[in-house]
Amino acid sequence: MIRVIKLALFGLETRYVGKLYLQRVLIALFALSAMVMAIDIAVNFDTVTSTTGARALEDTGLRIAFYLLLRFSYNLPAIIPLSCAIGIVWSEWTLARGFERAMIINTGRSGLLSLAPTALVGVALGLLQVLSLTVVRPMSVEAHANYGFRTSYGPRLGQMGPTEHWITLPDAILHAQIDFRVDPPDLREITIYKLGQQKRLRAIITAPGAGFEGQALTLADVSVWFPETEGGAGVRTSFLLNTVWLRNTGLEPRFWTQADLNSVVGQSAGVPRPEIYHAILQSRYAGFVRLVTISLLMATLCFAKMRLRPGLSVAIKLAAVGYGLQFLTQYLTTLGKHGHLAPVLAFWALPSVVIVLVLAYHLRQGLLVRRAMHCPARQIRPD
Repeated sequence: MIRVIKLALFGLETRYVGKLYLQRVLIALFALSAMVMAIDIAVNFDTVTSTTGARALEDTGLRIAFYLLLRFSYNLPAIIPLSCAIGIVWSEWTLARGFERAMIINTGRSGLLSLAPTALVGVALGLLQVLSLTVVRPMSVEAHANYGFRTSYGPRLGQMGPTEHWITLPDAILHAQIDFRVDPPDLREITIYKLGQQKRLRAIITAPGAGFEGQALTLADVSVWFPETEGGAGVRTSFLLNTVWLRNTGLEPRFWTQADLNSVVGQSAGVPRPEIYHAILQSRYAGFVRLVTISLLMATLCFAKMRLRPGLSVAIKLAAVGYGLQFLTQYLTTLGKHGHLAPVLAFWALPSVVIVLVLAYHLRQGLLVRRAMHCPARQIRPD
């Protein structure tokens, strides 16, 4: 059994087909990236060639080249799944047109064993996807802001001075001048609208400044105004506010560094809607399973639909199926990231169902082959 597994993972088919998969996936990846970046540079050429930002590059050619590198890094998580589907279908179409896939099938090799190169390529691309989501894209976003290519990602990345911000807390709304150039951010000219039941205004708290004691935002020189209906009931002047979350406010959670995301998830006290950040973290790790799922599904569909010299239309249809799977995955992932769908359903349910169906298909095919082999030949009676 161990010898069979070793041959499946490192045998001739795995090395030959796996190499072909990787070549075609990389070609598709760079081709898609080239098209996306060509459109991007054409639309943003004036912004790219201007020399603004904290560390702007003076040389125009170097600046354009660096911008393209950053855009490639930024778009990588979106392009990898499509490249995987296109590369596998393209490879299998080539193998079928040259009768190589038919030759492999006629050797009696199990379809599950033929999934070995697909699984290995899917694992490699899945690891690359997780790396791009957790490290590459956040670094790219930060470099975009530092070198003046983008200024709209978030105030911390823009290195802007004190600016006005509104922050929604569980029982209050905070308005302040926030300076993100220091850590933790400095809050000045603070106004807090304290809310009661049914979101009714209970008090307005103002303070010229505040400081952090751990995760507690403590106001200094507080002035409080009460509506007549509320009377003079006392209100607290200390609010729980996670400093890591505050430092990243205004920046989409999908662009956060992995360290900041882990910190907020691990200590969610003082974090508005903490379930959003738990979902983003799960989504990043689920990228690995999604790539393995796309690889196994596309290879299985190719085995079933492209056996003997298929036409180009079959390959296009299968590539469209891969695109549809990616679209559905993105739709569910978006719902999960915004808290509209449970993470288990948003990130893990669809890949799990697809993998189960793929394994069931190959087990059924293997069972049919074994039955055919053990079925006695039909006796032909002479006339």
